[in-house]
Amino acid sequence: MVETFFLWLAAALGAVARLGGVLQGGTPPLALALFAAGWLLGATHPDGAWRRALALGLSVPLAHAVARLTHSVLPYATPSFAIACLAVIPAALGTLVGVASRRVWTGASGDARRG
Repeated sequence: MVETFFLWLAAALGAVARLGGVLQGGTPPLALALFAAGWLLGATHPDGAWRRALALGLSVPLAHAVARLTHSVLPYATPSFAIACLAVIPAALGTLVGVASRRVWTGASGDARRG
């Protein structure tokens, strides 16, 4: 149940990140938003973080696929569908950094209690 919630949360954060990228006008804000959302998800729920990284990163190409199927015009230009799939990279990196920071933080707080 919790895993499903975090997968849906990842997809929703990906959609919000894509909207932010559209409003800010480019790829760097989108990459930063995906990285930040991945970090948040990885730090709060590190178990199975790779699933959330995929859900988060693949929400961008999914939006492109839905737009193509519905013959909608996207408010931004993307040279190809393959480039949209590259959104998985900042999402995965953010998730990995989030998991690592969670481990560092819990390891450091655990040492402080023992010492």
